[in-house]
Amino acid sequence: MDVFLGFDPGAVGNFGWSICQEEAGQFNRIDSGVTNYAVQALQRVTNSLAHNAPGSCVVAIGIDAPLLWNDPGQRPLDRLLRTRLQQNGRADAHSIVQHINSLRGGCLAQGVMLLRSLPVQVWFQNCRITESHPRALRLLINHLGGGLNPPPHVRLSLNGQLPVEGTAHEWDARCAAYTAFAMCQQPWDGWHDLYQDQDDHFPVFDVNPPLSYWMPIPAPQGQP
Repeated sequence: MDVFLGFDPGAVGNFGWSICQEEAGQFNRIDSGVTNYAVQALQRVTNSLAHNAPGSCVVAIGIDAPLLWNDPGQRPLDRLLRTRLQQNGRADAHSIVQHINSLRGGCLAQGVMLLRSLPVQVWFQNCRITESHPRALRLLINHLGGGLNPPPHVRLSLNGQLPVEGTAHEWDARCAAYTAFAMCQQPWDGWHDLYQDQDDHFPVFDVNPPLSYWMPIPAPQGQP
């Protein structure tokens, strides 16, 4: 069974994690929780996989934290996200997609710690990893309505309501897992990797395969 992991790094009591799978056209939660820091979240996920999904294969991971930085701290890909949200009528786009230098320390530090810890875990070696922005993802998909992004045969309920199971941090982690799932299904109409052509940026921690950032935003003209 293929599973997809999502993490919502944060401070004590605010670090969400989720294990999900696609089944019969639905993107379902297997397990999720909230913990305090990166290593503890990985321990909870590893224990849950052994108990709830033995023999499963972790295919990809989504992380709600900036994984590619640049020296000024102002990423063109964030400007692209803000512009798209503004085009969709969100006057608060700057507060939704914040400047890296404005983000809380828990998100930044625990995102780095998570990325650093993944390669040493057997479960997670050679997994594809994508950055995720759950709130922007929900807003973009909601704006698309009944379009082909994502295709109608694979849906995640993104109507802004929390599911009956879990907290807001678990819901964000579930959306991060969905981003990882979407990355593995490409090409999907209207999605592309925002890390493309970011030559002046550097990953917060080198991993293999290389990091990416898939979102339902069409590639600029001239890009595949």
